Amino acid sequence: MSEILRDPMWQFIIGTIIAFVTIIVGIVVYFKQRQHKELSYKVVSNTPLLSVDKVIKKDLQILYQGKSIQEVNLVTLDIVNSGNMPILATDYERSVCVNFGEEAQVLTAEIINSKPKNLGASINVEKGTLILNPVLLNDGDIVSLKAIVSKLSKIITVDGRIVGVKMIKELSEDSTGAVVFAVSGLIVLLIGGILFVLNLATTWPSTAFSTALILGGYILMGSSLLFDKKTRRRFFRLLKNTPSISIEVNRD
Repeated sequence: MSEILRDPMWQFIIGTIIAFVTIIVGIVVYFKQRQHKELSYKVVSNTPLLSVDKVIKKDLQILYQGKSIQEVNLVTLDIVNSGNMPILATDYERSVCVNFGEEAQVLTAEIINSKPKNLGASINVEKGTLILNPVLLNDGDIVSLKAIVSKLSKIITVDGRIVGVKMIKELSEDSTGAVVFAVSGLIVLLIGGILFVLNLATTWPSTAFSTALILGGYILMGSSLLFDKKTRRRFFRLLKNTPSISIEVNRD
């Protein structure tokens, strides 16, 4: 083992690995410590329940609780605290509103699930708008809503005014950083592979250098997974739940 550590090639490889690991740890610490409020929504499903053909629309009348309806959709959506700071009930200057369109009418609506179960969320309905009343949402909390809507617009909008939140965005993964790391890793990996092949025919470049590039490419490509929010949450949860290791030395 001591001979390997004295070998310049292995010293270079080990040094490169340590450098890349340090970079990855820095990235993880950055994402973990960055504080930001963020509220997002996700349309889970939008299913047509009833659609009357234009040919018979004039001759057919369908009633729901005494009201005439023509096109009905079942919509389920999630309201998610996608940041890493709590959103307090006092942070709402204007409640979160889900608007289904000017001509839309919410026939019935309910909260079908929440995370955690004791979240205590509640909703109100005003014609074509579903209103989520102010509620404490911690990091990762979710409110799942279901609504049966008549004359649903093609575009569902979610709006509100919350301290520290510029706008409520549709939930989507920010893949820019992941793409940059993945592409960079692939390029480094390809360069390392080419140099390794060249090393088989010549004495330059050194095997240590090409091997270090290949390892670095794999590390960069693997680190791109940290840009996925679900992966980051699982990774941080794993770090938090990892038991500490203690070593006891018996001197007897």
